[in-house]
Amino acid sequence: MAVIDELVAYQRMLSRERAAREVAEGLLEQKSRELYEVNQRLRLTSATHQREAYYLQTILDVARDGIMTLTSDGVIEKANASAASIFDCKAGALVKRSVCDLVESTNAIRPDHENRFFVDLCSHARPAIQVVGIRDNGERPEIELSASSGQFENCEIIIWILRDIDVIQKIKRQSDLSQRLEGIGQLAAGIAHEVNTPIQYIYENMNFFADAWHAVDGALRACEQHLGSAPELVDIIGKVCSKEELRFFRSEAPIAIEETKLGVQRVAKIVAAIKEFSHPGTEEKFLTDLNVVVESAATVTSNHWRPVAELKMELDPSLPHVACVRSSINQVLVNLLVNAADAVQERNQKCARDQGQITIKTRYDDANIYLLVSDTGNGINPDHINRIFNPFFTTKDVGKGTGQGLSITYDIVAEKHGGDVEVDSVLGAGTTFTISLPR
Repeated sequence: MAVIDELVAYQRMLSRERAAREVAEGLLEQKSRELYEVNQRLRLTSATHQREAYYLQTILDVARDGIMTLTSDGVIEKANASAASIFDCKAGALVKRSVCDLVESTNAIRPDHENRFFVDLCSHARPAIQVVGIRDNGERPEIELSASSGQFENCEIIIWILRDIDVIQKIKRQSDLSQRLEGIGQLAAGIAHEVNTPIQYIYENMNFFADAWHAVDGALRACEQHLGSAPELVDIIGKVCSKEELRFFRSEAPIAIEETKLGVQRVAKIVAAIKEFSHPGTEEKFLTDLNVVVESAATVTSNHWRPVAELKMELDPSLPHVACVRSSINQVLVNLLVNAADAVQERNQKCARDQGQITIKTRYDDANIYLLVSDTGNGINPDHINRIFNPFFTTKDVGKGTGQGLSITYDIVAEKHGGDVEVDSVLGAGTTFTISLPR
């Protein structure tokens, strides 16, 4: 009986342990599930924060304005690439620096214990001010600066927005120049239109004179054959001009008429080229024969290169048509030809030679169409080679160049057409520009 009681008690103990274990396992499973859910929420929150941080950093990186965040005592905590560009350094090099090292103290309030940093400037009601920056290379750029302040994690932060005034002014000058060039283009188109009609009259009249002279010359030849039998005719003709003068007129008149026709044709060709070049055209790309564009540009710029250089054109007759904005590529070639003529003229004066040479070539491969413009000018100084495509960079005398030609050329080729501009220059020997346009 005692043994039975012990077995019953033992079974009850096992049952209680089993029930306790099941409760513990259930509680562990519940807590594990809760821990998993919390971990998932933390991961989601962390991923969201990472995406937000990446998004905000991307905005900072692509912003054209310089953006910096500062502590209340003027120490830079973050700076984007545009801010670094304004101060001509890497973005990381600005972090932990004091803005007092980057802005002249005469233009800003220096931080101290009694005066909070840029308190007045950080008012939204206050407009942007102009300050003078300090670059490590000693340059002093003018900067437009606006600031604001805020709270982050119970700390005050100051945000600076900066713009390079030199760049703003250059953009304005470029816009003004474009407007002036557009006005000149419209004027040139109007003049070309007005000139074109009388040129057509002159050419048609010269054709009439050529036909009329052919008839008159035939009549004179017939008269000359019968002068022996009509002495009175000899006396009449002799009163008008001598026999030698008549012979001279008959030999030179056809030549004069033909030269006049050629001259009129050349003027008509120039007028047509000016009309094409000055026409605003369209920004859409169409299949274009670049050989024709080359000939048009050469005609428009003939007054630049003809006095100083011989123009040689090696145009591939099998050149495929390429999709491009024709008026823009025309402008590229005009810019390069004018620059080439100026370079050759400078070399001619230095070497006391009469003429140099400008060569235009077209060729192609499976990927690209190529335009090459070479000259026998002075070449480009190696110190300048990396700056020639910068807006407003020029080595020409004041009044002889704006420094816009190559900048516009690069923008048209690279930005608008996805092409490339390469330059190969030897100082004292000449320069070759190679334009590549994707097929």
